[in-house]
Amino acid sequence: MKSSNTINILGLSVILGMSFLGCADKSTESADNPQSTAENSSINLSVSEDFESSEDTENSEPKIPDGEPTNLIGLDGKPIYTGEINTNITDPEIIERLSDDMFYEQPIKPNAMVDSFLFFKPSTGISYNIYDNPEMFGEEDGFRHFIGEKPENQNEWQRVYVGDKICGLTLKIAEMGLVKSEAGNYSPTNRYYCEFDGTITLTGYLYVNSPAEWYGMPGGEMTLYFCEGAIPMIPSSAVENIPPEEQGFTDSIIFNHVDFMGTSEITSLALDETIDETTADMSGISRGDVVKVKATLSNFKYYVRPDITTYTAHLENIEMISDVIENG
Repeated sequence: MKSSNTINILGLSVILGMSFLGCADKSTESADNPQSTAENSSINLSVSEDFESSEDTENSEPKIPDGEPTNLIGLDGKPIYTGEINTNITDPEIIERLSDDMFYEQPIKPNAMVDSFLFFKPSTGISYNIYDNPEMFGEEDGFRHFIGEKPENQNEWQRVYVGDKICGLTLKIAEMGLVKSEAGNYSPTNRYYCEFDGTITLTGYLYVNSPAEWYGMPGGEMTLYFCEGAIPMIPSSAVENIPPEEQGFTDSIIFNHVDFMGTSEITSLALDETIDETTADMSGISRGDVVKVKATLSNFKYYVRPDITTYTAHLENIEMISDVIENG
């Protein structure tokens, strides 16, 4: 779900270059009449038969949906049913989070949502970086780039329902914003949000943001760049075919540490507390440091929109497995 040309800028703690979501035709006409986007939103997607199902997902028994099939077809090739759609959205926080404000003067607000499931697949847990795999990175015109072969994730996109487990985490909240037209068809608002319960341990390079005095920013924000360990991947669109090149490995850099470069499926995970706020033992780690760690994490939250996908988590515990590699 990420373009191979994506650059991860640490100061933003986000993954850039996500492919556009949804099935609506965002033309000038639809901007004048947002409801019209749902009229032409019949989506059909089949999943490759060559994919192997993953053992990292603990799904509940297959559910028989209530109601009738809608025009929306999920990434598993099955329709989304009317009984799976909530048409009574009143929480202003949810409405704002799932509103499409990318191309219109007035945001397109959802009048429906799927809140019982979303689509995920386990990441491979494979990543490469210039510290551990220097032979896989070359330099051209003063810029480093990945020259190795990027593996493919052969796991299928799966419906994971609230209460189901994937990669050791339990889905707690699932939100897929929809707009229902007067004709009864649906189109996505291109916004997805979820939260997980549970704790897992990942290995990666921790970067503590340096102060940016010219912006009046004290720094201290923390980001983990993956090395080992799998977490659920969320697609850029739950109801639209995703080209293979848009869901593969992505190159990343630490913005103000030009010597670092890596490539992975999920380039970084933003931690929800600064180095000053965390209760984890950060002895020996300071602002500007890059250090390889084993991190125990909880409270995973994902938010998907066309231009940005954020993966955040809470740091429970940390173990340094290298000395400080760089200090900014």
